[in-house]
Amino acid sequence: MPGAPQKIAKLIDKASYSQDRYQVFSDCVAAMALSISNAVDRAQYDKREQRYMEIVGRYDDKRIIRETFPKIMAEVTMALEDHPQDVLGATFHELELHNKARGQFFTPYSLCQMMAEMTFDEKVQEEVKSRGFITVHEPCVGSGAMVIALAEAMQKGGCNYQQQLHVTAIDIDPRAVHMAYTQLSVMGVPAEVTVGNTLSMEMRESFYTPAHVMDGWDMRLRMQQGIEQAKTLDGATGDQDSQNKADSEWLMAGSVCGLVPRISVVHVPDLVGSVVVAGAFAAGGFLLGCTGFRCSRLGYGRGGIRGGRHVWWRAWLPG
Repeated sequence: MPGAPQKIAKLIDKASYSQDRYQVFSDCVAAMALSISNAVDRAQYDKREQRYMEIVGRYDDKRIIRETFPKIMAEVTMALEDHPQDVLGATFHELELHNKARGQFFTPYSLCQMMAEMTFDEKVQEEVKSRGFITVHEPCVGSGAMVIALAEAMQKGGCNYQQQLHVTAIDIDPRAVHMAYTQLSVMGVPAEVTVGNTLSMEMRESFYTPAHVMDGWDMRLRMQQGIEQAKTLDGATGDQDSQNKADSEWLMAGSVCGLVPRISVVHVPDLVGSVVVAGAFAAGGFLLGCTGFRCSRLGYGRGGIRGGRHVWWRAWLPG
């Protein structure tokens, strides 16, 4: 029975009568990435919607857009729901595009699995337990196979990669970024996937997965960075009292208004009733200015934050 890559390759072949295989595949992964991004990243919506409509305009037969591309997205989703795997990377090779596209070859997923299992050792697992999450930087992400394999290794090790992993990934090829972004989004991996040159550090644009946006990872990472800086400045020894002191001092130190992204999740004390239109409220020991935010309660939290004392809130900026 053919797997998802073979089914997707067959759909691409059927749609390749007015455009070549590479163009159809590239348009498909771009359309998927742009659609996902525009569901959560309003700041870049207009520009990306225009690019999506340019893709639509390339095809006289609109069934390719209305039927074929959604079927491919469904195949990717169902395959990744079944188990972690590099569906689009395998499809790229199934279509033999790796021989035509500037010598691109994606690492076989079995090799990625071996490397991930070797990397996610006891030391890293202890880091997850002590810190709450780990961050991963992938300088040449390709289709995302290395990250997918790491997520699988974390899952096997009893960790929840959707809450305990954040990925920053870069690739110079927009098609690779679209592939990685689509697969990491479907898997629920918090990630920032950027089109850029890792060697020269020239970055063109970033795609934020829904998990990154909806779980407030911009703020979470900045808070962690501030806590680590406070610990360094205060000469914290790493014991619990020092950690609590450093956390508290950093949280009390600055204005958080500039840290809240356009769509974010903020961690606040339990408030009942609550639509916050303007004003300010306390959040973990500091005052969070809140002008023009509209907040709604979510039914989930992380770590030991449940138990009635704290909740998660989702905040939107108007417009």
